[in-house]
Amino acid sequence: MRKLRVMLLPAGLVLPFFSRLLGGADRLFSYLGESPITAIIVMSLCNMIAWGPLFVFSFAFNRVGSFLIPGVSSFLYFGFRHYHLEMTSHESAVLEIIWIPVHTLVLIVLTGGGGYFLDKKMEESKNDG
Repeated sequence: MRKLRVMLLPAGLVLPFFSRLLGGADRLFSYLGESPITAIIVMSLCNMIAWGPLFVFSFAFNRVGSFLIPGVSSFLYFGFRHYHLEMTSHESAVLEIIWIPVHTLVLIVLTGGGGYFLDKKMEESKNDG
């Protein structure tokens, strides 16, 4: 679990940029704008809305397999939303950068509860058997 936690935050911070890069360099540069350093810092701070609680939530799990439920589902959703966000479509598209982590946080809580329940059931069956 320790290695997973060490990899979780850096992966969560680069995921929006990597998902945009899959669509080509032009899509990535639409995120970076005229001030790339500022954009990276602001985007990383916004992403901490989702990845910070996921990191803290990981301490409740005993098995990596159980943690993969909220981890993988939130990474897929987060990457999908950033990949499909079109910054030039409307003026309020910038606000979506804040809403994507908030929506992902809801997914983390819901799937994390299921993963935690599975983790406890697996631990219980291990102790019984």
